[in-house]
Amino acid sequence: MEIAGKVAIVTGGGSGIGEAMVRRLASLGAKVLVADVDDEGGRRVAESVAEMPGVASFLHVDVTSPAELAEMVAQAQRRYGGLDILHNNAGITVGEGEFTEASVLRIEAVVRTNLLGPILGTQAALGALSKSRGVVLNTASASGIRAWVNDPVYSATKAGVVFFTQAAAEQFKPLGVRINAVCPGVVRTPLVQKSARVQAMSDDERSQFEAMIRALPLIEPNEVVDVLVDQITNDDLTGETRLLSRQPMPAEGVTIGGVI
Repeated sequence: MEIAGKVAIVTGGGSGIGEAMVRRLASLGAKVLVADVDDEGGRRVAESVAEMPGVASFLHVDVTSPAELAEMVAQAQRRYGGLDILHNNAGITVGEGEFTEASVLRIEAVVRTNLLGPILGTQAALGALSKSRGVVLNTASASGIRAWVNDPVYSATKAGVVFFTQAAAEQFKPLGVRINAVCPGVVRTPLVQKSARVQAMSDDERSQFEAMIRALPLIEPNEVVDVLVDQITNDDLTGETRLLSRQPMPAEGVTIGGVI
């Protein structure tokens, strides 16, 4: 698929990987709907592409709401005339010190955002994507391939995204829709600072954690976007869940430096 002139939706487009994806797509001439609950960040990103070949606009979208996801797809069609690319990128962590301390409401929010969001977003967009023979991209995680003991719920949701991607690929083939996922290790995004346990740390512990993060060979958001762009433009790719990590993959249940 050629990206120039195509219509894309990026959820969680107001920061991190989503922001990098919006900017890349717009630089290649796409028309992008930036979907996020972060109104300030989403508008900032949409406005930042004003001088690029493509265009972007913002829409407040909670990916846990089926009604808002349906409106998201409808808005892409109304504003830009269709839909070719859906990037399910929005994600959150539990953010509690220990699993036993996590509230039921927060656990539910992580499952709904990270797993149900991509599933329902894909379902909402499938009709439009089948008309354009489009592509779905999911931001999964290396922690969906090998367990991240610091945040079991996050890890479980990302494993779900991996298996959803692989299982859906065969069902989508008759519709002409491809679906792929990228599984990054530690990426230099704001989400790293919101990882499980970080919020509960003392100032000294947080300083040590941040020093450890700085010492890691972090992946830059644009490196993740390089993979996503390849998954868009290579028409032979579907059902791929590509790992992108600079840390060696541990045995299950083992962490490297506290993060994967």
